[in-house]
Amino acid sequence: MQRGWWLWAIIVGVVLLTAPLLAQRAALEHDNRTVEIVADLESLRELSEWVDVPVDVILESWAELGVTSAGAVEPGDIALIRAAGLRVVPRTVQVLDALRSEGAAPARGPSGIGPFIAAGEHMPGYPDAMPSVAERLAAAGIPLGIVEFANQAGEREMARLMNDTVVFVHSIPRRELERLTDRQALARFNRAALERQARVLYVHALLPASPGDDDLIVGQPAGGGPSMVAAGAGGSGGVNARTLALDPEERAALLARNEAYVSALVTRMGDIGLRVGAVQPLPRWAGSAVVPVAVLVAAAAGALLVLRAFVRASWTWELAVLVAAAVAGALLPVLEREVLLRQLAAFGVAAVFPVLAVALGAGVGNKQNPGPGAPAAAGAEGRRSAGVAAATIWGLLRVMAVTAAGAALVVAALADSRFFLKLEQFRGVKLAHVLPLALVAALWALESVPALTSLTAGSARRSRGTNRGPGHQAGPVPDREPGREPSRDRPAPAVGWRHVVIAAAAALALFVMVARTGNHLLPVSAWELAAREALEEWLVVRPRTKEFLLGYPALLMGLAFFAGGRRGAGWPFVVAGTVAAISVINTFAHAHVGLAVSAVRSAYGLLLGAAVGAAGLAAWSVWERWRGSRGGRGVGPGRSEISPRPADETRMRFP
Repeated sequence: MQRGWWLWAIIVGVVLLTAPLLAQRAALEHDNRTVEIVADLESLRELSEWVDVPVDVILESWAELGVTSAGAVEPGDIALIRAAGLRVVPRTVQVLDALRSEGAAPARGPSGIGPFIAAGEHMPGYPDAMPSVAERLAAAGIPLGIVEFANQAGEREMARLMNDTVVFVHSIPRRELERLTDRQALARFNRAALERQARVLYVHALLPASPGDDDLIVGQPAGGGPSMVAAGAGGSGGVNARTLALDPEERAALLARNEAYVSALVTRMGDIGLRVGAVQPLPRWAGSAVVPVAVLVAAAAGALLVLRAFVRASWTWELAVLVAAAVAGALLPVLEREVLLRQLAAFGVAAVFPVLAVALGAGVGNKQNPGPGAPAAAGAEGRRSAGVAAATIWGLLRVMAVTAAGAALVVAALADSRFFLKLEQFRGVKLAHVLPLALVAALWALESVPALTSLTAGSARRSRGTNRGPGHQAGPVPDREPGREPSRDRPAPAVGWRHVVIAAAAALALFVMVARTGNHLLPVSAWELAAREALEEWLVVRPRTKEFLLGYPALLMGLAFFAGGRRGAGWPFVVAGTVAAISVINTFAHAHVGLAVSAVRSAYGLLLGAAVGAAGLAAWSVWERWRGSRGGRGVGPGRSEISPRPADETRMRFP
């Protein structure tokens, strides 16, 4: 890996190429700090019936608390919303046409029009008449609201017809809102606005549970479902079944609860640095198509560096691979597949760079020299511990450097506003989690199994004998490392119960990690939700659990074992520690999440993970000392791997 300087030069050059794009995206996010809070008028009508207060009074109260707009499903709602001093957010084509006939403009203030947030399960005009609707929206000069998780039929087609003039909306479905506490609902809006950059928050009123209530995220037009109250212009405040269901104190408490909920939401937006007002769509922005082509070449260079651990090819063959990657990447935009190019480039980096980071940090292929400060065979215990610590830190820094480079490359590959708005997404999340782990496990097998070591060493000798390009080293290649027996003379390690237990635990951990990448196959438990909310309260941006509880602690343990000469004991930890690099790069692959948020989240994961790892190493050291005092032979990070052992002991030792 160290001899592939020209491949490293390509990677460094492409990373430097991404710097202007990263600066442009940071500036774009900095200017996108306005959030619009839209009240759901239909749910306010229901609240009006529950509390026996006219809907226009409730609207005016919410406007005073800081709500910007209200959704209108019928033309008659326009006057009611404007009388409360709110912007009208059209939800049907009928409302849109009524606003256009008035000559209303998409300006700030009560006379303006908010984004179009379609009511129901599909876009108006779906599937055949959407071009006509898109033309009317464009003529009105208002953006389209895409509701997160709603998956309304035709939303992406409508966005394309409008040239991606889109704002990102978050709402909590009525049924979900009933299952959440007010604090949990506020935390969900907080995450949507802070982390995923939702710039329109569509808010339903808090209501008592009613059988048959609409379960759609943004409701239906009036008359479209059993929960909808006939649209009127003012709200009667008369006595009805809902009003009679609550006594006066309960009605007052429900009204106060809604006001406190809205007030807390507005306050939270200010606390996270956002201003409440009329939202404007992001400008259409995308980096040059040359950048994802370069990122694809950098991913290929990283793959070739990893491949060198398995087989050593000639530099001409490696150059051919890089040229093929560049040609393939350049052809995709010509074929109008630029989105696919960006997705392929990002996936290539996400799959390769975690392996490259861990291999470099652990010194794979350089076993006789694990890093500066490696403990000598003879020396004081203090100097040995200091050497192990220095080598561990050096290895962690190298892992972090390559991981950061991978994160920058992924961000550059996905530098397109369509990815910011989730109109397009990074693909292959689960495979990008599994493949790096499998490759690092293969590196472990390659180093541990003598037959594989002999095979790859022979391949390397044959390749180096004909290689005359960059990285060529003259002179004979030794058949074995100094101080070690030839691999052909060592029997293959036997499989013991430890291996079975470790394999089963690894398989279970892998299943949990992959299943949880989407929170669909394996949902989040109640206790973990509580822990996440606590972390958000303390840190604002929650670090990823798998980074600070698994990835970084395991990586530190593995690097410490490697630095101490216990490579066999360190490999399981190094494989598990690959999760840290995978998770960080995956965080930045979520292009709709702000760069600053991703950076802070990754920093928290590193700091907390380092603290947990340091505590684990300290506990291991104490256990080793205790075990040594009882006459046991330690296998800790500071112990030498080359130690006396019975002649018949051939199995790999695990901690």
